[in-house]
Amino acid sequence: MNPEVEERISALMVGFDNNDFSFENAKNTAVYYDLDEREVRENVLDVVSAWKEVASREGLEKEINLLRPAFIY
Repeated sequence: MNPEVEERISALMVGFDNNDFSFENAKNTAVYYDLDEREVRENVLDVVSAWKEVASREGLEKEINLLRPAFIY
């Protein structure tokens, strides 16, 4: 997603008319990824709940501190 954490947006266009970090943007574009709303919800929850553990396991402590604001919702 290439987060621009300070601005709380993605460097890539996620939504139809904006690049805000939001579940609404993910949900609205799900059809383009062949996902339904349930799958989007499950995937978002999986990523948000596991990102710090995965990053820590991979030795990305600096990145954890930098990207933490992108996962606060």
